[in-house]
Amino acid sequence: TCYRLYTQQDHEAFTEYTEPEILRMDLSQLVLHSLSLFHPNSGHPLNLLREAPDPPSNTRLTQTVNGLLAQGLVTGRGHALRLTPLGQAVSTLPASPRIGRMLFMGLALRAIEPALTIAALLSVPKVFSLLQDSARDEERCSDIIVRLEAFDKYSKLQSKDKRKRYHPQRIVFDQVSRVRRQLAGAMESFVKSQPERWNANAHRVGAQASLICGATPHIAHLVHYKNNFSTRDVVAKALIHPSSVNFDNSKRTHWYVYNELRTTKAPYLHLTTATSPLELALFSDWS
Repeated sequence: TCYRLYTQQDHEAFTEYTEPEILRMDLSQLVLHSLSLFHPNSGHPLNLLREAPDPPSNTRLTQTVNGLLAQGLVTGRGHALRLTPLGQAVSTLPASPRIGRMLFMGLALRAIEPALTIAALLSVPKVFSLLQDSARDEERCSDIIVRLEAFDKYSKLQSKDKRKRYHPQRIVFDQVSRVRRQLAGAMESFVKSQPERWNANAHRVGAQASLICGATPHIAHLVHYKNNFSTRDVVAKALIHPSSVNFDNSKRTHWYVYNELRTTKAPYLHLTTATSPLELALFSDWS
């Protein structure tokens, strides 16, 4: 006997087979890794992807390449497409190209410690469903920085400390710690000499916000006369979600980066960070 927890109508509407992952996944890491293994005798990676049993569309491949070009990870076009030195370094990391690029921005900004934490937090999305009530009490301009500071406080607790053993977010923060150690190990060869010099700006909120600007793909702009936001997908209708530290911001910044836009009662921006046109021009890949 087979019991299905959905209706007969839903069952009949399902596709016969699951859509292949290559048609659902973000191709940027696959393309970057393929280019790092490229050998002229083996055929160009983009051509090999086009010969897959279920090849991604040329439009998706073009969008992926344009994104990597904007991030400075590849150069050239068509058969001349190659990794840049930054792209070659990023391809060695166990992270998405955008997160890997942000880690090297952390080196450039002398803020590698917060960069590692931000990268780990973004790799464990469940952490962002936490701390929403306490986040409002923080005088910060970024939901991610609030989580970063909470994780840093947790990390400084001794293992025998009851506050750590019974911390409400212990399981998730321990997962973040494991991801962070993995990323730190991958970056070790780049910071092995004079490690202290790579953290001169670690505690500067401006440096942390700049890192988030580089790691976050979406940008929203305040529309004054409506007090709403415009994004690439929504024109003058998006709102900052009530769970954000920026929801009641009386001195509202004109520009924000955000991680996700979800539409429920309205289009809401989640995980927002206040930024500026200068930070966007210097650190994001937006054009």
